[in-house]
Amino acid sequence: MNTEYKKNTVFDLFPGLGSMSLAAQYAGFQVDGALDYQEKVQDVYEKNFAGKIRIVRNLREENCIEDIANVDVLIGRIPYSLLQAGIFHGNIMEEMNRTNILNILSYIIELKRPRAFVFAVSIKAGKERNWQHLMEERLAGDYKISWKQLDAYEMTGYPVYDHRIFWVGIRRDVRGMFLFPKEEYDYSCNIKDFLDDEATVKNCRYVDHLYPEFDGPVPAEPQIYCWSSGQYTLKEKLSYNAWKSPLVKTVHGLRKMSNREIARTKAFPDEFCLDGSESWMYRRLCDSVNVKVAAAVFRQLFCSLYGVWPDEAMLPEHMKRKKSPDVENWKGKNMMNHLVTRYFKEETVQQYKSDIGFRTLVESVNENMYIIPKYQRKYRWKKEQLTGLVESLLRGLPIPPIYTCRNSANQLEILDGQQRVMSLFFYYIGYFLDIKKNSSINFSELEVEDSSFAEALLKKYDLEKLHINLHGTNGEEINVDYAALPVEIKRKVDYTMITVIEIKIAQEEKREEILQTIFSNLNKNGSILTRQEQRNGIYTCEFYDMLHSFNRENQKWRKLWGREDAKDRDVEALLRFCALKKYIYLGKKQDGGREFKVEGYFDSYADMLDRFSKEAAAFQKEEIAEYRESLEGFVKLFESSNVLSAKVPLLEGFYVIYEKMGIREKISRKLLDAVWNAPTYKENSRQRTVNIRKMRERWKTVYEVWHGCSG
Repeated sequence: MNTEYKKNTVFDLFPGLGSMSLAAQYAGFQVDGALDYQEKVQDVYEKNFAGKIRIVRNLREENCIEDIANVDVLIGRIPYSLLQAGIFHGNIMEEMNRTNILNILSYIIELKRPRAFVFAVSIKAGKERNWQHLMEERLAGDYKISWKQLDAYEMTGYPVYDHRIFWVGIRRDVRGMFLFPKEEYDYSCNIKDFLDDEATVKNCRYVDHLYPEFDGPVPAEPQIYCWSSGQYTLKEKLSYNAWKSPLVKTVHGLRKMSNREIARTKAFPDEFCLDGSESWMYRRLCDSVNVKVAAAVFRQLFCSLYGVWPDEAMLPEHMKRKKSPDVENWKGKNMMNHLVTRYFKEETVQQYKSDIGFRTLVESVNENMYIIPKYQRKYRWKKEQLTGLVESLLRGLPIPPIYTCRNSANQLEILDGQQRVMSLFFYYIGYFLDIKKNSSINFSELEVEDSSFAEALLKKYDLEKLHINLHGTNGEEINVDYAALPVEIKRKVDYTMITVIEIKIAQEEKREEILQTIFSNLNKNGSILTRQEQRNGIYTCEFYDMLHSFNRENQKWRKLWGREDAKDRDVEALLRFCALKKYIYLGKKQDGGREFKVEGYFDSYADMLDRFSKEAAAFQKEEIAEYRESLEGFVKLFESSNVLSAKVPLLEGFYVIYEKMGIREKISRKLLDAVWNAPTYKENSRQRTVNIRKMRERWKTVYEVWHGCSG
């Protein structure tokens, strides 16, 4: 079989009228050809595209597969009728022992090995899980696969109900990463923007007499009636029913929408040929993907594959971003005004500044009016830092503001300034961390219940008496403990003002998302927070709750790592294991052998962990439980009592082999030493340890030594 691929080309499976082919053309691809099972499609397709289309009766015929060109990208609009039946049927296709259409497509992809594929599936087909299962079972080993439900209204502004699931796969040996286009549009359109001039339809057969229930005042704007639940109903947006054309009511009366008008709502240009019987053409239009939505997907794919954006000049005028609100047939506000208005409407926050006395602030903390949210990092200031803050307080020097947000319990969550607030509180109560026993404290885990904050703190943690000594002008030590201050000085300190800024969010449903963004912006340029501490604040989700819970509560892990890390290096190690579980796979080498590959990894663990954290925020409970079970099973294998927090790459190597090669033998001190002292392991543990080649060599060494012991 010829395996020479034609660059920038696509081949369309089941094109129908060719909406996917048209979208691919607009995005810079060349359509090499198509294959369908409906004979009527051939005439329409060949009038609109240069590529040839073949009509087939059985996809499993060898010469049929040969006719599918070796192109860069395989594309397809999978018809609902095929998914509904799950097979080719009738006199169009043989049943082939009821072979599922999904398996046939995966067979074609495995055989042709395109650089990428894009398939669009109707939501009503209800086969999303089937697709997901098939992709994971058959194709995920060789392809990086993404899928998303796209809404034509959200992406184009067209007043239509039209949702499709797009599946995009990029072969793993192709460097590009695919991201779906943003769901935003330039203009919100009215249905009249898609209708013919009434003068051109004056001879159209109006049907007012068939639907007397729609009699009434002449509408100022056209109204749409769509078939739903056995009757026509007035709709704000157009919905497509394959057997009942929508009706439009204008000043001239009630009539059917023409196929040309329907085609415009799918973003077909007016010059696109729609020859064919009216009813057949209408059903094909209903099945078609919105060309503008699909073109946005293909433009993203083009950039992912070739590293450049396709020329926007390829887009027809009706699909280009508008530069003026006065463009004929395009109503609505100026694009920038529209986007700015929507942005501020959706995500505006307000800030309220208050100056609060020192004593009022710390007593409010003690009464639990100020709390530490779970996305905050641990408290880990040293006594020297606390002393510097106290000196600023006593001398009246500026203290940076505290950022807060009020929660549903009317408490103020501290977004930024936890270290300062809690240091001032320690000064007020006269206690501080016993560094020998607690180098850091996670205040968000403190169970306060009905007690004061100070009582709960002293009950849970080992604290020691705090004494603050400053140096006078002659170098003498001066004790400035809060309890020991003279009355007049204490009164001055009590009324020293500290700025507290309360942030109020307009949209409650976006509260968590906006708070995380604020937290990230407040901390991204600081040198105090580690990358993992920033992740803890940005990606608050059930998966992260599981990681922190496992890190605290799993005794085997605590023995393996040692005491909890103040900068969350232990949490980062667990996150690293989970990311490798998701992204590592055994891929083919050029010589036909197999080697470990890491999806989307380019010698930066930090970027990979950020990407994984973002994906983990959407994990379901079953997925989270699977990761926890994997971690629990792994740490149970260790018989060694050694603390291994300084040997994360070694732990990583054992986890990769445990997870991907299925070895379950116990890990002893002797085994750890054998790997650690192996020449190939040592050689690949010096400098640039995150280089993928060195990582592979270390994992290979772990496998050979561990497998040798288990064998």
